[in-house]
Amino acid sequence: MTSSDDEYGQVLNNNTTNNVSNRRMNSNSNNPHPSASNVEIRLLMTSRDAGAVIGKGGSAIQKLRADHPRIILQVPDCASPERVLILSGEEEQCFDALYQIIPCLTDSIRLSAFNRRRNTSSGGNTDQIQANHNDEQSASELRILVHQIYCGAIIGKGGQHIKELRQTYNLDIKVFSQCCPLSHERVISLHGKPEDILECLKNIYNLMASSAQQPRGSPLIQYDPHNFDIYSVNEYGGFSSAAGVDNRSGYNSRGAYSSTTPRGGLGARFNNTAVLTSTRVTLPNELVGAIIGPRGAKIQQIRQTTSANIIIDDQAIPSGNGGGGDRIITIEGTPEQISRAQTLLQQAVRQSGLWRP
Repeated sequence: MTSSDDEYGQVLNNNTTNNVSNRRMNSNSNNPHPSASNVEIRLLMTSRDAGAVIGKGGSAIQKLRADHPRIILQVPDCASPERVLILSGEEEQCFDALYQIIPCLTDSIRLSAFNRRRNTSSGGNTDQIQANHNDEQSASELRILVHQIYCGAIIGKGGQHIKELRQTYNLDIKVFSQCCPLSHERVISLHGKPEDILECLKNIYNLMASSAQQPRGSPLIQYDPHNFDIYSVNEYGGFSSAAGVDNRSGYNSRGAYSSTTPRGGLGARFNNTAVLTSTRVTLPNELVGAIIGPRGAKIQQIRQTTSANIIIDDQAIPSGNGGGGDRIITIEGTPEQISRAQTLLQQAVRQSGLWRP
C-alpha cells in the first residue's frame, strides 16, 4: 500500500575476529542506544554503492577502519539490489566515517524514487528546471533504518516535529510507514547537503536515545536484505535495481542470483517457472479499514501469509449516488497466491462485523 509521510555497546578494535563481529551484528538487544557516547547507525544502500564503500580488494573500507579505530564498520554480503551498512561504536567517529562515505553513494541517488518524483514534478520555466537539476546534482541522500517504535517521536504530533526538522536543516525528509520486509525497522530518507544531513541525524539519534518509548519484550528483528521484496520496495523505501533488469529473478552488480535460494525474500516467494499474474477487485470504501486493520497489521499479515502483493488505491471511485464509493484492490502473484489472498481478504471483511449482505 502506497504511503505518504506519513543502533550497541562495547567498542572493539580492528583485529576483532569475524565471529565476534557477526555475533555483535546479529545482536538481539532491544535497546540500540545503551549509552550517550556509543551509537549504531544502519544505512540502507544499493549493492553498487556498497561496492564503492568497500573498494577494490577491500581497500576503501580498510582505510575507513584504520582512520576510525574506535568503531566497527560492516557491510554484510548479500546478492540483492540493496545492502545494509552498519557503523557502531563511538558516536563522533561514526558520524565522521559516515561523512566520508556519503560521496560514495552516487547510485543510491540515481535510483532514488524520492528524487525522481522531485524531478518529474518540477514545473516552471527552463531556468527553474535547470536550477532544480543543479540542486539535485549537488545534493546527497541517506536512508537510515530505525526501529518503528521511534518513528512516532520523530514525526511528532500532527507531523510537527518532522516539519521542524525539515525547516531547521533545510532537508527533504520522509518517514516510510511500512516496515522493511520481515523486520521491525522502517526507513527514513534524508535528502540535502551532506553536512545538514549529518546534523539532522545527530538530532534524530539523540531523540531516540532519550525517548520514553523504547523496545521492550520480544527481540528486535533487524532488516535482512536477503528478504528484499520487489513488490513492496517503494512502500518501505528500499532500492530496486536498474531499469530493464528483471527483478523477479534477483539482481545485484555481480549479476543474477538463484531464485531457489532458501534464505527467503524473492527466492522464497517465486521460482523461475512461476506464472505471475494480477487481478483487481473492488471493496466499498467504508470496509477498507477491516482489511487494513490497526496500524496496517491485518493487511501485512495477509501479505506475509500469502506472499502476494496487495495494493489498495489511495482514492475511492465516486459512486455517483452520494455514497462513499469503492476502492480498487490490486492483487499480484501466482494464481494460488491470488486466490488465497482473496479468501483471507473476504474473511477479514466478514469477521469485522461491518459487512451487511
